[in-house]
Amino acid sequence: MSRPLRKVLSAGMVWPLVVGGVFALAAAPVRADAIQYTLEILVRQGDTIGGKTAVSLGGVYALNNAGTVLFTGCFLDGDITCGLFTQNEFVVGSGSVIEGKTITGGLDGSLNNAGTVAFHASFSGGEGIFAPSELLFGTGDTIGGETLIDFPSGDPSVAINDAGTVAAIGRFSGGLGVFTQDELLIATGDTIGGKTLTDIGSGLALNDSGTVAFRASLPGASGDEGIFTQDSLLAATGDTIGGRTLTNLESVVALSNLGTVAFLGHFSGGRGVFTQNELLIESGDTIGGVVLSSFDFPVLNDSGTVAILGHFSGGGGIFTQDARVAVRGDIVGGHTLADFGRPVINDAGQIAFPVVFDDGGVRTEAILLATPVPEPGTLILIGTGLVGVSGLRRLRTRKAGFSLSRKR
Repeated sequence: MSRPLRKVLSAGMVWPLVVGGVFALAAAPVRADAIQYTLEILVRQGDTIGGKTAVSLGGVYALNNAGTVLFTGCFLDGDITCGLFTQNEFVVGSGSVIEGKTITGGLDGSLNNAGTVAFHASFSGGEGIFAPSELLFGTGDTIGGETLIDFPSGDPSVAINDAGTVAAIGRFSGGLGVFTQDELLIATGDTIGGKTLTDIGSGLALNDSGTVAFRASLPGASGDEGIFTQDSLLAATGDTIGGRTLTNLESVVALSNLGTVAFLGHFSGGRGVFTQNELLIESGDTIGGVVLSSFDFPVLNDSGTVAILGHFSGGGGIFTQDARVAVRGDIVGGHTLADFGRPVINDAGQIAFPVVFDDGGVRTEAILLATPVPEPGTLILIGTGLVGVSGLRRLRTRKAGFSLSRKR
């Protein structure tokens, strides 16, 4: 493992505040670069994990609160074979046998805070949702009165929460549904918030209370879509959030344990990262001195931090709504960053993502972990003298109205 490289982005700012007649300093609502990140290389192409030497690295699917990352990689095992790994172990791969089913491919997965992995995989004659030692449900199984035919590829197509509930989008005769190992939560044809679902998007999110979030198509004019849970309509095309009217929604959604959903939405003249209540980032925003032209794959933690894969003139990188994490041309452990993949985030604010290094034309793949280090200056609140009751009330009002989001 390389020595961590600290990227210093900027110092925080302070501004004057009069509290109960006493002059004091309070933290300014810094919108960008209020956080530093240390970057470390977790895994590199050529590393050996669980006896498997990675000849290539793929997407990153999950990062739990213990810092464990779940990702895909291919290794040489006679032929080149692909599988799921953490930075510490090989989990499963093509050729693995689980309950008599030999895995042939189609691997993507999820990871909870206990370190339990759930994943989608294909096998001869079907597909299934697996844990490393068991088939949880698969083609031919009947759940909630519907017999599963297959599992459409998703981004991701499976999720697991800390209660051990596993959810996936499955197809049955006549439609699509969101299934767990025990029940059918929602299906096309169901009505939520007065809207009847005609199709369910390819991605879903699951939180610890068992709430799932997903995008679904609606009847009527072409392009009518909504962001739903199994109980509520959270946002739909035609809604105005943060002054932008939604014209199109993308399938990738993220869901926190507080019930906040983050998603990508299009509007006239641009696109943005939204929650059901706020516009967090939009095309044309400047974060860390970089003007973003577009972005993909929003992920969200319980603190409200959203991480994205962002694009700008001349490159790309990983950003939050408040900070530039890493961009093309940055140096990590003596290696130059060239390309990036989708990020994942945990509740400590750590962000993991795949990258490609380009060192004089020699390109290698790696998984990086970014760990936030708050700037000391961003949380300063210094006062002298006695603060009156009226001053405290005004201070509390200011605190209650403070938002980490970039748009309202």
